[in-house]
Amino acid sequence: MKRFILAVFSMMALVSTSNASVVVNIAQVGNDVVATGSGSFNLGALTSNGNFPASPRISALTGVALIGSGPASSVYGSIVGPTSFGGGSPTSANFYSGDRFGIWGAGHFIFVPNGYTSGTLLNATATWTNKNFTTLGITPGTYTWTWGSGGNADSFTLATVPEPSTYVLLSIALGAVGFARKKMARQA
Repeated sequence: MKRFILAVFSMMALVSTSNASVVVNIAQVGNDVVATGSGSFNLGALTSNGNFPASPRISALTGVALIGSGPASSVYGSIVGPTSFGGGSPTSANFYSGDRFGIWGAGHFIFVPNGYTSGTLLNATATWTNKNFTTLGITPGTYTWTWGSGGNADSFTLATVPEPSTYVLLSIALGAVGFARKKMARQA
C-alpha cells in the first residue's frame, strides 16, 4: 500500500513538472523519507569538474540532493535556481540503488555517473530510515534548476511531497465539499 501511495503522489509531482528532463521526488513514506528520480541530462552547456566521491545525501540548506549508487562526477556552468530547499544539514542515505546523480544548488553543480553521455536515461532511489521532512530540514515544494539555451537547454526538478496522509485528508475534504454542493444543487 505504501508503494502504491508513493507512486500516486510521485505521478502527481511529475505531472506538475513535466517540462523537466530529470525529476527527483522526495516523499515521506511511513517512518522513512524516500527519494526516487529518473530522466536524462543534456550536458552540452556544462563543463566537467571531475570525480565527486560523496555518498547519497540530502543537505537542504546547501541545496544538495544526491541519490543512487556508484561513482559520480560533477559538472558545472550557468545553472540557475535555488541555493537551498530548507535548513537541514548533510544527512547520508541509509539505502540507495541505481545511477548516482543529483544537484548541488548552492555550488551550481549537477552530479552524473562517471562517463555519463548526454541523453542516457538515469534511474535511482535513496531512503533515509526513521527520518521525516522536519529532521532532514526539508521545506515542501517544487524546486527547479535550469541551464543552457536552445538545443542545450535543460533542467533538474526536485519535488518534495509531504506525508501522503495530508493528501488523503485533503482528498476526503474535497470529496465531502463536492458531495455537499451536489446535494444542495439537487435540492434547489
